[in-house]
This record gives sequence, C-alpha cells and structure tokens, in this order.
Amino acid sequence: MNIRTLIASIAGVFMMLVFGCCTTVKNDIYAEAFVVSNQPPREIRVLVFYDGHVTEQQISEVLGKTASSLNEQVGITLLYDVILPSMCMRGHADYPDGAVTRLVECYNEFQTTNNIGDEFDLIISFQIGSVVSDVVGGLFRNVFIPTWEGVIDNTWRRYITLRTTDPWVVLHEIFHAFILEYDHSMCGIMAPVQLQILPGVGIKSRYLSQADRREVLKNKFRVFRNIEGPK
Repeated sequence: MNIRTLIASIAGVFMMLVFGCCTTVKNDIYAEAFVVSNQPPREIRVLVFYDGHVTEQQISEVLGKTASSLNEQVGITLLYDVILPSMCMRGHADYPDGAVTRLVECYNEFQTTNNIGDEFDLIISFQIGSVVSDVVGGLFRNVFIPTWEGVIDNTWRRYITLRTTDPWVVLHEIFHAFILEYDHSMCGIMAPVQLQILPGVGIKSRYLSQADRREVLKNKFRVFRNIEGPK
C-alpha cells in the first residue's frame, strides 16, 4: 500500500467516525430504474455575475461540469447562457450574509436597468476577489482551517455566492436549492466539508446520498420566482 492510499484510507475512517456512513447513488446512475426516475427532466435558467478575477470561459467550464452531474443524478438541465461581468460584484465579501445581500442588490439593479421581470431561477455570483483568494481557499482545505467558499440564501434558496471555481462547491450549493424540508445527509456531495489532506488525496464525492436524492427529486419542480420563499 503506497502512502497516498494509506492516507486516503485513514481519511475515510475519520470521516465515517465524524459524520457516520451512508450510501451514495454512485453505483446506481446507470441502472434502468434510476434513469427512469430522473424523468421528466427540468430546465433551470441561471443568471451569472462575476468579478474581475475569473473569466467567462472558466465559469462556463465549471458550470458545464456541474450541469453534467445534475443531469446524471436528478435529470436537471442548467441553462447558463447569460454570464455577465458586474461592477457591483467587485470587491471580496468576507461574510456570507454580506455576499448574499450584495448579490440580491445586483439582481434587483439588473432587472431595473434592463426593464425585465424575474426571468431566472438561480442567480449565481463568482466573487473570487483575486486569484490568490481562490488558491488560499484550496490551501485552507488541505490543512483543516474552516473557511466558507459558497453560500445560498435561506429565504428564497436561489441566490448563490461563490468564492471559488471548484465544481464540488458549485454543485453542493445548487443541491441546497432543492433540499428544503430536512437536514441533508452528512456524506456525499452534501457533506458539510470536503476533506483533502494533500493535493489529490482526500474524501470528495460528487454524488448525492440516497436520501438527499429523494428530497431533490421531490422538490425538483419547485417555484423559484416566489417572494415568499420556496414552495
């Protein structure tokens, strides 16, 4: 057993002790019954804002990977053709609440400026702050220093602010928009933290637990454009 395998095994035991164990859908995605249960499909329209420290191409690549996992696991298609640089997203938000508030204000300003209604389901911002911020966030994960990299609002469950281009974080936050009526599982993509001891070594699943997937499917066709919050 090489050192990386040994460390990964130890990390796995640690995660089970801390968070318990549960079964993800990883081994079920090609089963006929699983594929059928993803029907009917749903399209989610996304508006994306970004600051000056990430490019539209990078965002498209990240959302492409995220969209693939969403479609594979729950039959949701992301439509992310509106990706806009925004001055109101400039500057690094240190606190989750402040970052979400800024995003809501940005969206309201966008609607007023363009004289449009509430035409999107999810509003996402990539507020990296700087390339250094993105790299440092990764280093923090490696040494167990807690730091937030993504957040979704608790009122409408549709405004997502990201301080990273990690597809794992993006997917985690989007699934939060569909897990509404119970506390999500402590494993798989919804684990509250990703454990990464060394680059390329750690625990980082992109799959939902069985229970989380059932909740996502139940809320798959929820209404996003609702001032009273998700229904």
